[in-house]
Amino acid sequence: MRKNAKTPEQKIAEFWSRIDTSGECHLYTGSLDANGYGNFCKGAPRPLQVKAHRFAYELHTGERYPPWRPIGHLCANRHCVKIEHLQLGEDKPSAKYKNRQSGPRPQTWKHGPSEALKDLNMAFLRARAQAKYRGEDWRLTFDEFRDRWAGRYPETGILSDCIVMVRSDPTGAWSFANTELMRRGDNQGRMMRIKNNMGLSPTHRFNHKEKT
Repeated sequence: MRKNAKTPEQKIAEFWSRIDTSGECHLYTGSLDANGYGNFCKGAPRPLQVKAHRFAYELHTGERYPPWRPIGHLCANRHCVKIEHLQLGEDKPSAKYKNRQSGPRPQTWKHGPSEALKDLNMAFLRARAQAKYRGEDWRLTFDEFRDRWAGRYPETGILSDCIVMVRSDPTGAWSFANTELMRRGDNQGRMMRIKNNMGLSPTHRFNHKEKT
């Protein structure tokens, strides 16, 4: 590995720090190519420029797909990396690949001894990177993150009945003592009441520097 080169885990955290999840689409905020696709240099074990949405999809599935296999956007937003908006296309190599002697070697992203731990570790890296991107104080270790979820991570989702991890005090740090699990709909109502009591806009975002 090159001197001062980032580890794969650091590059993954860097990638998620560039994702804006405030809207329906999760938008890559890094550089875009001439066609509007996000470009990301994953740089481990050596520098390699990849499409942001392909990188996100392969992280999610734990697979590497041949370059001829398309990963399309259901939302038609080319720099969106939201998994639910991406679709794997048919595995049919185009003419320029058919005459190659060998295709890409299969690889697997390794982030844990089991699929459940791999998914949880990816969620941890993503949550930590996004918190830092928003200027929030992240103090949770992976073990604390796992213990906080206590096996309930499969209950996450975008519906109001799904479970999310939240800060008990939205102005405090992301620590084990200041986090809890809550239904998404209940948390949205809670945050509206907190902001209303503080005279804040409904769209206001808290960070760890603000104190009540």
